[in-house]
Amino acid sequence: MTDVFSKLVLEGKKTAVGRKLVTVVDAPNNLISINRQNPLTAGVVAEGAEYPSDDNDDTSVSVSTYKLGLTVKIPVEWMEDNEYEFIKRKIEAGVRAVYRMEDKLIFDELISQAGNTVIQGPTYEEFIFIEDINQAIEYIEAAGYEADRIVLNPEQARKYRNNCDIDFDALGRRRKWAYERHVLVSDLIPDGTALVMNSTDCCLLAVRRPMTRRMDNTSILDVIQYAISERVAPIVVRSDLVCKITGL
Repeated sequence: MTDVFSKLVLEGKKTAVGRKLVTVVDAPNNLISINRQNPLTAGVVAEGAEYPSDDNDDTSVSVSTYKLGLTVKIPVEWMEDNEYEFIKRKIEAGVRAVYRMEDKLIFDELISQAGNTVIQGPTYEEFIFIEDINQAIEYIEAAGYEADRIVLNPEQARKYRNNCDIDFDALGRRRKWAYERHVLVSDLIPDGTALVMNSTDCCLLAVRRPMTRRMDNTSILDVIQYAISERVAPIVVRSDLVCKITGL
């Protein structure tokens, strides 16, 4: 069953949108101290001259890991009747539920710590939405990085797809370059909000304990309970590489 669970965790991880937006690192303990980084600038150093100093003060933060989990109950009869496909599907649903909660934590961290904001005005039209995305992309590129991820909720994704065949706006400016980014969709993104970011450097996911299962055979209830859980903490380390679009 251990090998089966490991495979289900790997398959569930493929559905986790948040994992595509972070760099996963090991957490040495429950309380994680880390610096939110500010941009650095190098210079040309003359022979014998002093090197430029890092005068940007990073912000130190301490974050505790969250334990995410749930209990999956398997009727004993399923085990007696060798209903392994039903058991597999029930545990798979539990794994996905934990990853879904992890997604929400990552989205909340990215939205709350975004260093740039594009606010849609009151005269909203669908074609303006693409211009908002382009403006958000510009913020990331102005920091010297590529905006490689756009995260939308299903409603915004529909508006985005409706504009996919339009190469130029009314002023003749090229717009299709926004579509060339990797777009991810999740219903956990709040209504009226979208995210644009550089996913390589903006956020870490500190993992204290990866997803595990613990079995408890409760004979009184005639069920087998699997406690599925993990301990993680998302941390934005470069807020200037995240832009949120609001008011959509």
